[in-house]
Amino acid sequence: MSTLVAGRPVVTTVLSSWPKTVRRWLERANVETLFIAKASPWENGYIELFNGKLRDELLNRELFLSLEEARWVLDRWRLEYNHVRLHSAIGYVAPADKLNGLEAVIFAEWDRKLDEARERRRQARQAARMVA
Repeated sequence: MSTLVAGRPVVTTVLSSWPKTVRRWLERANVETLFIAKASPWENGYIELFNGKLRDELLNRELFLSLEEARWVLDRWRLEYNHVRLHSAIGYVAPADKLNGLEAVIFAEWDRKLDEARERRRQARQAARMVA
């Protein structure tokens, strides 16, 4: 991924471990790179957060017996992560639901359920007062 800084392209997602040939090519193309220093996760928090979740929720819990199995399990996790799992950054909605425009429907259902729960709690308090 690249952006323009002062009219010149700057690659923003380059790791310092890129091969020298790629670095030379970037220099010849007049592209500057912004490196993410090793052991500096705060420089790219989004990918570090994702990597941590991948490690904690999948890699540390599985023992892969083959590359084929690893690919299959990782694909299942990816589908669950992108289509089922609720993400706090987008209001505890699954990314697929947000992309499909279901966010408003989901929030309306949450509001309806909260209103029902509040009403049940109000009625329970009222009944408790009558008994006392």
